[in-house]
Amino acid sequence: MSLLRLRQFLDSYNIRYVVTSHSLAYTAGTIAALTHIPGKELAKTVIVKIDDTLAMAVVASSQHVDLELLREETRAKTVRLATEDEFKGRFRIAKPGRCPPSAISTE
Repeated sequence: MSLLRLRQFLDSYNIRYVVTSHSLAYTAGTIAALTHIPGKELAKTVIVKIDDTLAMAVVASSQHVDLELLREETRAKTVRLATEDEFKGRFRIAKPGRCPPSAISTE
């Protein structure tokens, strides 16, 4: 998903957001500190495997993905965190640990 498509999606649901640039950081907590944004107001992405499909969960940086709730909501048999080997190469510019929602490849 491109940044433009992500913005269009958020705009279509009237979701308020701010795009902020920051120095290189490796954790959501560090990014929150660098940008002076509370962790509950900063989103992070987590790559999960829902049955046999990779998906991106976006949650507040101060939270963890509730895998059981995600399984129930998606009516999946299994939901788990994806391994790096399962998703490497699926992102155009991002590296593991640095995956903004706009970095996912749609190709």
